[in-house]
Amino acid sequence: LFTLPQTDILYIPQPAAGIYTLYFGIDLNMNGKLDADSLVFGEVRVVMGSPSDFVTTVSGVHTYTLAEPLSSSGVSGEQKIGKNRWEFENTAAMPTFLHFMPLQNGYGIQVQANNAKQLTLKTVPLSDPENGRAISQVILANDSVYYGMFANGNRICWAYRVLDKENICRTLIGFKVIDFSEPETPVIRGSIEVEDNHYYMDPMVFGAPICFDNYYGKIFQMNGNFLILTYSAGYYASIMNKIIILDFSDPDHPNQISESRLDDMHAFNYFLNGNMLYFTQSKNIEYKQSKHYLGRIDLSNPAVPLRLPPVNIPGTCIGTDSSGTYLFTINPEWEEEGTDHRLAYTFNSVKFDADKAYLTDKIKFGNYVSQSAVSDGLAYLFHENNVILVDISKPEHLKAYQSSLKDTLTTVMGVKNRRIFAKTSAEVVCYDASDPANLGLDEYVGHYSYSDRIAFSGNKVYVPLGYYGVWLKSLNN
Repeated sequence: LFTLPQTDILYIPQPAAGIYTLYFGIDLNMNGKLDADSLVFGEVRVVMGSPSDFVTTVSGVHTYTLAEPLSSSGVSGEQKIGKNRWEFENTAAMPTFLHFMPLQNGYGIQVQANNAKQLTLKTVPLSDPENGRAISQVILANDSVYYGMFANGNRICWAYRVLDKENICRTLIGFKVIDFSEPETPVIRGSIEVEDNHYYMDPMVFGAPICFDNYYGKIFQMNGNFLILTYSAGYYASIMNKIIILDFSDPDHPNQISESRLDDMHAFNYFLNGNMLYFTQSKNIEYKQSKHYLGRIDLSNPAVPLRLPPVNIPGTCIGTDSSGTYLFTINPEWEEEGTDHRLAYTFNSVKFDADKAYLTDKIKFGNYVSQSAVSDGLAYLFHENNVILVDISKPEHLKAYQSSLKDTLTTVMGVKNRRIFAKTSAEVVCYDASDPANLGLDEYVGHYSYSDRIAFSGNKVYVPLGYYGVWLKSLNN
């Protein structure tokens, strides 16, 4: 409307350490009075450390200038423009984004950690998950280890590990329900803790690709209200495996409804397809040879899990098609040529018929697979910076395509809609596998992710970027 001269709006001679938020607003309803409901505003956050060490962050794409009287030493750190927010070299005082989870009511939950390791859940609008103004927050207990969270409508289930107060040698896996139906006033509902028993358990891999020969337990969410805890004791441990099912239908009184033990052979590589839980079991038969079996548990009635007969399969199962008719395995095989021995691998397509498995096709490849996934008509096989994309749309006639990723130090975070989200030592990258014969670099952000906990919701994905906020990306082609 008209130009404003530079004006000093705030002067604090000796500011105390802390986080200051300055709001700049304009009332769009020109009626001679202030209307809060039509106020549009931006904000600048200033994180004040010691008098000689100040750090600032600026929201949005506009730039603002800090007045010189704010600090005689000026702003520490070289200013750089980032993709989603301003960043500074000195980020020690900035909160770290660990996780983001969308809700159904138009809001999402940020998980932030500060220098004191204090975890805070902040409720922000999905329209601006990074810079949106938080309308409420919940501070989590700092005597527990944050594992992750699961969303069910407008409720989230926060997963954590804590020491048993009665027995310091024992740890507990805990789950606490927080209701964000009224996002301005979240309500903490019920909670439940189950004994860890020192099983190896890594629920952080929830939502990520299945790791080949993964001997760690996982947590799966089924039909919204049920959590499946797959305890795995590892290959050489004497403690056998078990599966616990927790029911959150009553958010005020979650309870354990079943427990199944797998005492015959060690189990690994769990995955869930609908109401069927799959896993692989193996049995050594002679030197360098073993038999693999597919284990299945029907969870149609979660209170009474039904274990189905094991089926002999070629190798470790990494996934099935959507119907469960075909399954896909990776099998290591020793090849001997004279006195030379080398390990080769095959990717196999196997069809179920009357609780028997029949090999329909296979492809040989040379490298060990460190991570794998089956999704959207493709199997993804990762090894260092190489990926083999196998077209499984016709399981009797497999087609494989090999490509290279940008960086050798690549960890895959998740796949969906033929998009691969991976992080390297310096950035987060999205690859486009819509044409498996020509894997392309779709987009990347020049920030490292401090977490593997990405969230898919509809046609969007939310990737936490540590100090640099959340990367919101569309999955549409």
